[in-house]
Amino acid sequence: MVQNNAKVNTKLCVTKSVFYTMEKPQENDPATFEKAVVATGFGKFNVLLILLTLPPSFSKLFETASMSYVLPIAQCDLNLSLSDKGMLNAITFAGMITSGFVWGYLCDVSGRKKVMVFGYLLDGLFVLMASLSQNFNMLLISKFFGGLIINGPHSASTSYLSEFHASQYRARVQIARGIIASFGNIALPVLAWLILPQDLNFTIYEYIDVHSWNIFLFICSLWLL
Repeated sequence: MVQNNAKVNTKLCVTKSVFYTMEKPQENDPATFEKAVVATGFGKFNVLLILLTLPPSFSKLFETASMSYVLPIAQCDLNLSLSDKGMLNAITFAGMITSGFVWGYLCDVSGRKKVMVFGYLLDGLFVLMASLSQNFNMLLISKFFGGLIINGPHSASTSYLSEFHASQYRARVQIARGIIASFGNIALPVLAWLILPQDLNFTIYEYIDVHSWNIFLFICSLWLL
């Protein structure tokens, strides 16, 4: 009888020991990703990272909505018909639809940082190309490729920002990003109001005619670059 009780007690001790080990890992055990992020806390790096998302938060709005302000001014310079203006408004969204699945794959394979750096750089170059457009075809091509590219870095920056914060900060950080992005709805019309009514017309190297809408698109590209 005594031997049986000793065996039962031994089994209970072993079971409790295993349970304790599973519930409370030792300090030397490898940390999970979430535990490591929690240990870093919230400091100056996180604040700078949120501020760094200011320009890219505006970028998608600038890419999709800037033509609405440009077309009434540029229609005479580029001899745009009603059909041309409709195509210029829609072509950016056509590029975004075309590239949606491709960017999701590239983010997982290449990493979000590379997609952000090269994606925003390329999109900035195409917006810069649009600002130098001298005809309808050049503007149409640059806006299509701008929409084709902006999807990747924009979605990558959203998840990139979340991954640097613990779960207790994640929701607040995304709210802050949303508030920052909303200021783009104010910044874009203010830029258009300040620049487009101005009488800005000059020529560069005798080949490139620059008007107020060219300068407006050029300033929009600076946020991306």
